[in-house]
Amino acid sequence: MNITNTLGAALAAMTIATAPAEAVFVNFASFATIPGGGQFYWQNSTGGPSGDYFTTPSAGPAYSRGFILVKFSFIGAAPPGLAAAVTNVTARFVLSASATNSPAVLLSSPTRLVQNNIDNGVFEFLSTTPITIGSGPCAGSYAPGATLLAGSFNQARISGPPAGSIARFSTTVGNPVTYITSFCSFAPGPAQFVKTGVTPGLSAVPGVTALQSFDPAATGTFATSVPEPAHWALLITGFGLAGTAQRLTLRRRAAIA
Repeated sequence: MNITNTLGAALAAMTIATAPAEAVFVNFASFATIPGGGQFYWQNSTGGPSGDYFTTPSAGPAYSRGFILVKFSFIGAAPPGLAAAVTNVTARFVLSASATNSPAVLLSSPTRLVQNNIDNGVFEFLSTTPITIGSGPCAGSYAPGATLLAGSFNQARISGPPAGSIARFSTTVGNPVTYITSFCSFAPGPAQFVKTGVTPGLSAVPGVTALQSFDPAATGTFATSVPEPAHWALLITGFGLAGTAQRLTLRRRAAIA
């Protein structure tokens, strides 16, 4: 085997492997609102081109900002020990964001109202009970009030059919959520909430006003990025070829000596 060629192949594989790979996103956390535990609210108090999006423990007509109760779980891409310990637990959840001078738009195929430019977003889930994680990289004991998950986002949107009772909140491509937690670290990724029971139905004067006020229940997921399998394969191949080249070099030197 030609050592120079082997080493060159190794370096080439490792160079490719260390180049930026297209992110693959996998859900690692989810939540669902609890009946009677509070709700989300989109507020357009002036009927103009701006609005606020927040959680509220009140049922109106005066909607105050604050924590609501939800069921929270770590799922999918979360470390096994963490997912086993935090499944369908009751958590306090608060969210706040806003859109300024950004009228809703009407899109076709399919027809939907879209509220873009929801910025300055922050959220946090806090545990209401002690949590013990017995295994994995997140192992430990955590007191009530630990941050299950928190984050910040910009350039999110709400969309749904005009007059419809279902809407979708999502972060946009290129503007992932930055996550913080008391347990483990997660790479930035997208978030998505499905809002049901939108009351009244989704409405706006496209190009003139932001979405008009509505309050929904919601479920949601949060995702984190992981390298593509092909990226890991190239990385492993690169390390393997480099190791082979190094072993051959050592053997050649031993033979000469």
